[in-house]
Amino acid sequence: MLAATLCFTLLTGSTSTSRLAVTGTVRSNYRPVYDILVRPAGQTQALERSQNLVQTGSTDSINGGITLQQWHRIEQIPDVAVAAPVAVIGYTMPTLQIPLDLSTALTSGDGSPQVLRIDQTWTGDRGLSRMTDGPIYVYATDHKLLPWSAYTGADGAGRYAPQLVGPDGRRTRICPAWQDYPRDASPFMPDNRQDLVCWSTATAKTAGSQVPSDWTSQDTYPYVSIGWPYPYLIVAVDPDQENKLVGLDRSVVSGRGLSEADKPHASTITMDQFEDVVRPGERQDDRKLSLTQLPILLADRPDNDEQLHLTVSRLPASAARQVEAGTMQDQLFDTWRATRGTVLQERDMDVADVHGKLIRQLTSGPYVDRMLSPVGTTASEAWATGPNGALAPMRQRNRDYWDSEPSGITVHGVPLLAGGDEWRALTPHDGGSLEFDDHGGLVTKAVSAQVVGEFDPSRLSVARTLAAAPMDVYAPAAATGADDASRKALGGRAMLPTGYPSGLIGRSATMITTLDALPLFHAGYSGFTPEDGKAPISAVRVRVSGQVTADPVSRERVRLVAERIRAATGLTVDITAGSSATGVRIDLPGNDHGRPALALAQPWVKKGVAVAVLAAVDRKSLLLLGLLLTVCALFVANAAGASAAARRHELGICAALGWPARHIRGLLLAETLAIGMGAGVVGTLAALPLARLLDIQLNTVDTLLALPAALAVTLVAGLPPAWRAGRADPAQSLRPAVLVRSRARSPRGVTSLAVANLFRAPGRLLLGATALAVGIASLTLLEAISGAFHGAVAGSVLGDAITVQVRGSDRLAAAATTLLGALSIADLTYVAIKERAAELSLLRASGWPEGSLIRLLVTEATGVGLLGSAVGAAAGLALTRSITGQLPAQVLAAAAATAAGGAVLAALAATASAQALRRLPTVQLLAGE
Repeated sequence: MLAATLCFTLLTGSTSTSRLAVTGTVRSNYRPVYDILVRPAGQTQALERSQNLVQTGSTDSINGGITLQQWHRIEQIPDVAVAAPVAVIGYTMPTLQIPLDLSTALTSGDGSPQVLRIDQTWTGDRGLSRMTDGPIYVYATDHKLLPWSAYTGADGAGRYAPQLVGPDGRRTRICPAWQDYPRDASPFMPDNRQDLVCWSTATAKTAGSQVPSDWTSQDTYPYVSIGWPYPYLIVAVDPDQENKLVGLDRSVVSGRGLSEADKPHASTITMDQFEDVVRPGERQDDRKLSLTQLPILLADRPDNDEQLHLTVSRLPASAARQVEAGTMQDQLFDTWRATRGTVLQERDMDVADVHGKLIRQLTSGPYVDRMLSPVGTTASEAWATGPNGALAPMRQRNRDYWDSEPSGITVHGVPLLAGGDEWRALTPHDGGSLEFDDHGGLVTKAVSAQVVGEFDPSRLSVARTLAAAPMDVYAPAAATGADDASRKALGGRAMLPTGYPSGLIGRSATMITTLDALPLFHAGYSGFTPEDGKAPISAVRVRVSGQVTADPVSRERVRLVAERIRAATGLTVDITAGSSATGVRIDLPGNDHGRPALALAQPWVKKGVAVAVLAAVDRKSLLLLGLLLTVCALFVANAAGASAAARRHELGICAALGWPARHIRGLLLAETLAIGMGAGVVGTLAALPLARLLDIQLNTVDTLLALPAALAVTLVAGLPPAWRAGRADPAQSLRPAVLVRSRARSPRGVTSLAVANLFRAPGRLLLGATALAVGIASLTLLEAISGAFHGAVAGSVLGDAITVQVRGSDRLAAAATTLLGALSIADLTYVAIKERAAELSLLRASGWPEGSLIRLLVTEATGVGLLGSAVGAAAGLALTRSITGQLPAQVLAAAAATAAGGAVLAALAATASAQALRRLPTVQLLAGE
């Protein structure tokens, strides 16, 4: 009873401590940055509806659907503190031209004309995708280069190229201003992305398709321009609401934040001002154009994973002679493709290294480098479901987008890694660029970025806790490996977006403007419909006023606000309070760039996780408490039954002397209750220092509950043996408690004698086997309870954290049940020694060594353990099946392990109790017989 009280007190305290920790974790992670997400009607996917999920990383694919009037209705609903709209405008893709200085490479030569080759290798997807771009060739000479002159190309169109003046004065056209590609040429084929640039020391000029056409100034060094395209996602917000929701103004690290006063504004400039060109001695280009400048807040860091490796090598001298001979450019490329060169230098660049230069270009570069045209919008991924239930994205072809005419992006501005690895459809929206009429007059307004400041996304007040906001506008939905092979391939890192907008991983907003910019795009850019202008908002993130916690009152308040929004607008409304991220498996096929097929876990958001966790904790606590009370009651019943069996002779004599049955029952119950009272007091007091040692918080209610619980369990457990003792026949009580066999067999050893002894006392066998069976069944059922709890809450970030917190109480429950089972076996063995003292003394006197007697008792206990373990495991599995309707693999494994351990436990417990055999007074016992 002492052990039962001690275990009960500690386990109830542990369960309470665990529940307090869980409740604290849930409360501190219950509320994400907003409580309600409002999306356009019909935007949810089938998987979201069936599994109570909201897809993350899909902000860039929601291209409007909510009107400004609907947003204002949401603002006016009672209890709405913040209603922050976000309108996705689309992607703009400026190309940063990075000059690669070739001075060192050229000075390493002997002064003769030479040809350098610059090989470009792009990598992404944590180094798994790797693609070699078309090389750039540089012809370097000391001969003079004359400015570009016009000539007629093979297709009859006008072309321009500089002329090389040879030593004999002959002029040869080289390095044309652009290349003649077939109209159906893929912009992703490296052969269509080659270029030839020329450098003249005498003229101090670099010429080619990637360099300026201004010949009035000289270049200070020989170089080539490496084009690095970078996609910016432009979104429009309401500055006041965004500042309240995420603290956008507090995240500004340079310049200033956006305000309600920031609106697009037009100005008139000349073409020379637009291009930032000075033409000394030449006619000025003073044509006027209307320039609309758009206020922009830029992210100060990239959100993607992309690298570039450059290798500069020198080709053999014959390559320079081929250029001077006027060989056609396509023939040069065909010849040089297989020509080996001497490596001169190598350089690695990361997107983080070039992003700062791109910010400077957008901030202080000429207007022509800050153009926001074209704009591309993406559609949501198309999903198929694999045989294992995982999502499988379907490839998209955006060839029409990347072709130079519809997208306005030149072949060198097309991200090479996008070829064959696109999962979102792209729609081009051209506008805001320069167009001319037949007389050279400007007919289109230009749209240019006016950067007002930079912000640090990590400083935003977006919850980076166990709670998750599904539409995290400022962070990409990075995916992790879902199996060991994928995690190893990714190097244990998350998979980020690559340098194009149509990849699997959605991008974060890196260009922020105001809602006043929406008409500029929807009215001035092609591809937008009138409906886009009427309903430009993609989502509204709502924060309810006051404190929102996991209590029922707060949950009901949020639910009422969500219902009012749904009724007032007819939009899709999701309650995000109490949600947490959960991994949705995506089977991503391999690509042609070297990336293998990957199993990814993308963090979608599961709604209602916090409430499910609290409910599961309450159910689990109740089940554990009931299980412990049952085990304690059976343990006490076993001890009381063993005590009554050991006093059979004494109780039989009392009955023979005329004691009525009620007095015998009262005697046993009074003794049992007295023992229970004393054990309850001692156990409760002993639990106090142990609780401190085990870091368990015992509250007053749990501590005071232990004593009445001990008395109640003692009373319930003591009634059956007391009732049986009162009904016993006095004559039968004076006989040995063994089964009389009509025909006995002579045992041939310790084992056969132990087996015979088991069946000589079937009551003792049943009592011991039942005690152990209860313990084994309890352990099996405990595994089922824990497994059901983990299954109810696991799979989300919050749930996984909770399972770690409650695992300690699970282990303590298992330890308490095991301890009670061990004590039952030990108690049974000790009582058996007392009851069979004369028999054991007779065996010792007849020559049995003490070791054989101990082995006899241990073998008997092992037999009891085997029987009890088998019955308990079977009962535990049956109970699990009846409660849960299934037999999980972990429960089967737990049943097998506990059954095997039951026999070992019985043997160890019997070995400890068998030591009492050494203290038997053999002479006195034999004399008494």
